[in-house]
Amino acid sequence: MKYLPLILRNLLRNKRRSGLTAFAIFVSTFLVVALQTALYQFENPPSEQSRFRLVARHATSLQNPLPEAHVDKIRNLPGILKTTPLTWFGAYWKDEDNWFANFEIESDTFWDVFPEVRLPEEERRAFLADPQGCFVGRDLAAKFDWKVGDRIVLTGQIYPLNPELNVRGIYDGPDSTWLLFHRKYVEEALKTSAGRPGRVGTIWFLVAGPEDVAPVSARVDAAFRNSNGETKTETEKAFQLSFVEMMGDLRAIVRNIVAAVALTMLLVAGNAMAMAARERAAEAAVLRALGFPPARVGFLFLSEAVLVAGIGGLLGTLLPVLLFFNSSPEPIMFPTFRVPTGIAASGILLALLVGALAGGLPAWGLVRRPIAQALRRA
Repeated sequence: MKYLPLILRNLLRNKRRSGLTAFAIFVSTFLVVALQTALYQFENPPSEQSRFRLVARHATSLQNPLPEAHVDKIRNLPGILKTTPLTWFGAYWKDEDNWFANFEIESDTFWDVFPEVRLPEEERRAFLADPQGCFVGRDLAAKFDWKVGDRIVLTGQIYPLNPELNVRGIYDGPDSTWLLFHRKYVEEALKTSAGRPGRVGTIWFLVAGPEDVAPVSARVDAAFRNSNGETKTETEKAFQLSFVEMMGDLRAIVRNIVAAVALTMLLVAGNAMAMAARERAAEAAVLRALGFPPARVGFLFLSEAVLVAGIGGLLGTLLPVLLFFNSSPEPIMFPTFRVPTGIAASGILLALLVGALAGGLPAWGLVRRPIAQALRRA
């Protein structure tokens, strides 16, 4: 600790350079931690129940619906506990910019498969009793200032229907940005139009445990093989990832970005420490002339680099931890972020490693240069 005041004094000698270096590492660490957290959450749904929740969709494309009859057939297959259809409606409110997730649900079975959607019992009864009822997430209600009892009209983009809905409840849950309404309402309206009644987008169901995931998935797909509605059954985790991987190999993308950011951190920090080393060559020579061992002189300089990088890395890790601290750990379909301890630790360790590498070479240069030569260049 007796060298800490000297390290801090040297660190603050050029406040602008130290501050900009720490800021660059802060931004870089934030990006690394946020990207790794996003990938982790997509690949590891933290809800225990989501491990046993499967989804069946059309084998060709998610845009192709499945026959409604598939729901009852899947419900009666061995190994399946609870089943419910979930269909993306695709509508906006008032303006196309007011886009949000809205789904048709089978109200009698929805909560069997998605119990984490918490709706007060009184509001649930009101929703079930109203054919035009809907319930919305608390975040979505706050965004559009919707309240229980409001009447809203959506503009459909996929089906030729503009649902007129009554807000009967506001739910709390992992993802509170959805609007959900009765599938029967859409089916009744589309029977007399050019729509496609008798179809569902996806079918979600629960199995008893992880050992049932593979055999039940195979059983479901085999039941509809060579039909006009062949299915692809996958885990909730795989279903989530399929959306992101439409853009390419998500893991490779994140790895490449993290590598590029780490290299940028190293170059920025290395350049800053190289400039600091040139400025302090004479001082290092004086210290060595006074009897300080070369290793100690190099350690003092290296400590500055590690300290600057550590401060930037700590702040860059702390920011996403604080931002996502209140995120729910139980996503329904798309994950919300919560930074795992391992990723937070890796962000700080990466910053410290960058500081050590960035300061190591300049520190080596300071202690290996002959004292007389360093003093002549001063």
